[in-house]
Amino acid sequence: MESDEAAPDFLAEVKKVGGIVEFGHYEQDNNLENGSEPIEWIVLDIQNGKSLLISKYGLDWKPYNETQADVTWKTSALRQWLYQDFSNEAFNDLEQKAILVTDVDNSLNQGVSRWNTSGGITTQDRVFLLSNKEASEYFKSNDQRCCTGTAYVKAQRDSTDLNEICRWWLRSPGYYQYNAAYVDTDGSLGRGYVDYDDGAIRPSLWISHDKYTEVLGEAAAAEHQQRLQIAVQKRLEELASADGATVTFGTYEQDNDITNGPEPIEWIILDMQDGKAFLISKYVVDCKPYTRRSNFVSVTWETSTMRRWLNSDFVKTAFDTTEQKSLVATTVDNSELQGNSAWGITGGNNTQDRIFLLSYAEANDYFDSDKARLCQPTAYAKSQGVGVSFDGSDNCLWWLRSPGFTQYFVAYVRRDGSLDGSLNNYAHAGRSNAPVRPAMWINLETLIS
Repeated sequence: MESDEAAPDFLAEVKKVGGIVEFGHYEQDNNLENGSEPIEWIVLDIQNGKSLLISKYGLDWKPYNETQADVTWKTSALRQWLYQDFSNEAFNDLEQKAILVTDVDNSLNQGVSRWNTSGGITTQDRVFLLSNKEASEYFKSNDQRCCTGTAYVKAQRDSTDLNEICRWWLRSPGYYQYNAAYVDTDGSLGRGYVDYDDGAIRPSLWISHDKYTEVLGEAAAAEHQQRLQIAVQKRLEELASADGATVTFGTYEQDNDITNGPEPIEWIILDMQDGKAFLISKYVVDCKPYTRRSNFVSVTWETSTMRRWLNSDFVKTAFDTTEQKSLVATTVDNSELQGNSAWGITGGNNTQDRIFLLSYAEANDYFDSDKARLCQPTAYAKSQGVGVSFDGSDNCLWWLRSPGFTQYFVAYVRRDGSLDGSLNNYAHAGRSNAPVRPAMWINLETLIS
């Protein structure tokens, strides 16, 4: 997943007059099927860790009031709509906390002095419209005040011209109390009847810089998670349709040429569940005894030196610190059910491991044939003592974690891939040239590039 290097730095923009920031979502492209779009805002003013924003576009199309009547900003239907319907639709809970409650001045000073019409008492609002005075001060010319509506707004007013300039309401009264001020299509300041369905809505609000930072952080994390889920799902679909799908993860010496460094490890995907993949190495990667103790001392997976080597030395050698975080700590079942039923030997206590060997039952369940269980060693594993078939196939046996006929022995997969349950399908636990084929569960997120 590549980052958009051209994306604006909204944390910087919100602290700059004239900056453009994204905050909240609202329907804008008039395609209800794809959900609402991020709202763009222009920064009008900055004071003491907060910014005054106004929407870049007209976001909706509403009358100032539902009926023709003497009205002020406090009693208008538009204020009620911004407070309730718009705010709840446009902003989630965290975003609403970032919007500051503002003392909105509705005095005569905010209107047109020659009209001398009362704008009512001061109100406390999170979202409001600019006053006549603010529209004059924050926009220095008619051209700057000109505004287009979104495609959604055009649809509300039955217009197809997406470049058409629209009127937009201000909160100040007009010449009469049943008028409201607006910015006209040429950017000049005018007035209209409050019940006229003739004005776009450009909400304004003061936003806290600190809270906006939190909002952006949460939004970025949510977007990342959403993209990750989509990518993981796509990867799951690709892998589910692939035959013998493999992935590379980690590195280990394989070509037996230490001068060129370790090579990427190939893994076969055995299973996928809940965004995780169960992997086993495609090749035998090394040669280690199951235990370094006497051949005739009882041993289980829990007490084996093989388990300690895999979860310590092998992990540190094969995976960097980021990759290690992706290994899933797994409860490894070592019960009698995981062994050969003909032997009936318990494998000891269950363990918690990031890397382990397959059990006898898993080698039977995850591979559907002897052919599927065939495995070859790397050149490095050969150099460590892995023996191969004499038929020219280069196939080798590989350790399982389950016990053999007794706990002195360990089960394995034969060179011909067979797992037939015969009494000699095991080897001494202390055998020094035993091939290692690690298995693990890993978060699929790490496989998404």
